[in-house]
Amino acid sequence: MGCIALKISPAGHNKTIVRKPVSGYSTTENTDNLILSSLSDYISLSFIGAGAFSEVLKCQHRPSNGIRALKITPKHLLVSSQIDPKSFLKEVLILKKLKHPKIVNYIESFEDKRHYYIVTELCEGDTLYSRLRKIGKFSEKTVLEIMKQVLEGVSYIHSQNVVHRDIKLENILFVSQDRLDLKIADFGNSSTFSHIKKPKGLCGTLHYLAPEVHKKEYDEKVDIWSCGILAYMLLTGKSPYREIASKDIITEIDQKIFAELINCCTELSDDGRDLLNRMLEKDPEKRISASEALMHNWFNNLTC
Repeated sequence: MGCIALKISPAGHNKTIVRKPVSGYSTTENTDNLILSSLSDYISLSFIGAGAFSEVLKCQHRPSNGIRALKITPKHLLVSSQIDPKSFLKEVLILKKLKHPKIVNYIESFEDKRHYYIVTELCEGDTLYSRLRKIGKFSEKTVLEIMKQVLEGVSYIHSQNVVHRDIKLENILFVSQDRLDLKIADFGNSSTFSHIKKPKGLCGTLHYLAPEVHKKEYDEKVDIWSCGILAYMLLTGKSPYREIASKDIITEIDQKIFAELINCCTELSDDGRDLLNRMLEKDPEKRISASEALMHNWFNNLTC
């Protein structure tokens, strides 16, 4: 349902939401042992971020006083972009089945005449993107801690036959400001997969796309490529691609020799370079899996 990129909060978002929901698809996990909420049960506290199709607000749930994240997707944007409205239902069904400490917790969802709404737990910290912009780049030890958590989440997602398809800095959230505790968010581009039916279609964020995405059907290994790009950016503070037009990025993804880039990371350990090379392997059949990556020698350094 589109890739969210954070932006500065526009004026006028700190207000009470009073739209009246109508009958339609709705589901809830009832984490507060309450009946299904309606939109009037939520008070908007602040704007968190927005993208091409959705915006996310920090809200208070009136009946429970719980603080939550509310993702709002206008239906007309999906229609005008020729996106199947069923993608909302698919995202909800995927979120409902995922229960893991490194995945944002789904709470409930509902719709009205104009919008779809998904409610999840609120992560109070920055996005990984915001934190990287503040710091410039991370130490190898910190990247180790970050990537272990990301790969734990990705490994679990894949074990549930789900591919995220939009692993990126903006979709990794810090649970709080003072801890290195992370969760994976935004399953708007996610899809289920099996050995019989594989995902297809150009989906995700351009700079994180695996080479096979624009060529054919693919599998969950596209997330591993994205994790490799993410790790590279955390270690270097920059994208592996030149500042060129978007239409030329796909060509560069195909032509780029990533081993040369990785070998230039002279401050990175041999184990770190080896794992990055395995994650950024262009042949998906040879690319390391998330569960295999977690057993790599690089992560032994966390216990040192």
